[in-house]
Amino acid sequence: MLSIRRSLLPTMAALLALGALAGGNVGVAAASWSSPAHIPGTGGLANPVSATAPDGTRVVIWTEGTGVGTQNAVHALVRRAGQARWQDVPVRLKASFLQGIVTVPTPAGDLWIAYQTGINGEVFVSKLDASALHWSKPSRVFHQTGYAHAGPLIGRAGDGTLVVAAYAPPISPPAGDPVYRTVVATRRPGGSWAQWFLSPVDKHSGPGGLAVNEAGDIVVASIEGYNLADMTVVAATRSHAAGAKWKIRPLSDAGDSQGRLGVAIGRDGTAAVAWPATSTSFAAIRMATIDVRLPLDPWVGRDVTTGTPSASGPHVVVAPDGQVDVAWTRYTGGEQVVWSRHLSGNTLSPAVQLSPNGRITALASMLLRPDGKTALLYHVFSPSIVSEGLRFRVLVGGVPGPEVVLTGSLDIDGAANGESLTVDGRSRGTVIYTRGDYPDTDFVWLSQAP
Repeated sequence: MLSIRRSLLPTMAALLALGALAGGNVGVAAASWSSPAHIPGTGGLANPVSATAPDGTRVVIWTEGTGVGTQNAVHALVRRAGQARWQDVPVRLKASFLQGIVTVPTPAGDLWIAYQTGINGEVFVSKLDASALHWSKPSRVFHQTGYAHAGPLIGRAGDGTLVVAAYAPPISPPAGDPVYRTVVATRRPGGSWAQWFLSPVDKHSGPGGLAVNEAGDIVVASIEGYNLADMTVVAATRSHAAGAKWKIRPLSDAGDSQGRLGVAIGRDGTAAVAWPATSTSFAAIRMATIDVRLPLDPWVGRDVTTGTPSASGPHVVVAPDGQVDVAWTRYTGGEQVVWSRHLSGNTLSPAVQLSPNGRITALASMLLRPDGKTALLYHVFSPSIVSEGLRFRVLVGGVPGPEVVLTGSLDIDGAANGESLTVDGRSRGTVIYTRGDYPDTDFVWLSQAP
């Protein structure tokens, strides 16, 4: 009997360790994550841009100053699915600003990036062939006389159509407040770029979010207005249906929009936009939803949270069936706490607290996994701004699973940044973050086991 009990000790220890990782819920299945590992060749760097292809290929991209104006050399490291080492991609591109990466669902794990050249220059896209370790010839996106282009966002439809949104400052700006315009361009595989202005010539505007679904439905959200009292959330949508036109309409009142926008679209065409609204007497997170495929369907607005505590940074995802998760950060009495709500049909569930009280939490990433579950990554700090590491959580129908501690305070510095969460086609996650104070920094990654 004694020998049997001894044989069970390793198993019991493993279960207890799993329970501790899952926040003390012994017996609850939790994601198995690797230990943090250094990414070679990334010393002295910060703010990585990263992606995971459906086959599990991982990419981290960053820029390094060339000493020539605002131009930077674009570097990339690739870790192919099933391989242990990171491979360097020869430098070919120069950019001043990198933005989102879009994975292409091919066995090769290819990726697209959108980037900007010059402070107010032009926007290009290029494909990274992860198998050949090669950048494609850059393609200039916009050709609009009298305007430069900057701050690109990129999305991709299931048929390979690329969608790029950016803001367009005039090359010869008029006197007075700046007036930029929101622009968008699309390109089918093998085709040329088609482009549109989504804001008028006399309104200051820039895209705050872009989302594209598998079918090719598009939503672009922006804030129009240069002064706080005039800022208004505006959304432009276009169905994937042949001949569909852009529908552009305001979602908020003037002055009722400050800060980061959350933008998402589901497989069924349900689009969601969330934004923080503040004034001297209230703070709120507001959200509007619409079915972009219905020509007369109006946006439906909702208050997600209201009250005196300040709230900011909404993130939003839309499941394939149109259900919505929205998360935000609430500031109260020196602490920052992450909350979420779930929308199913017309029913908005009660708010759920995701991060611990008495801490300062920064929500880094929120995404929809291929299995339909919502995954979140957030960074927890003590009240004195000492890092307590990264935490991971999954929402199923708005109900949170156990909190998984990914890193401890010794693994990630309070000044570190660039934390990102990506997933592969099997919903396995990869986290890449910057460790240390610049210039004594490097990139670190950890991933879920199969």
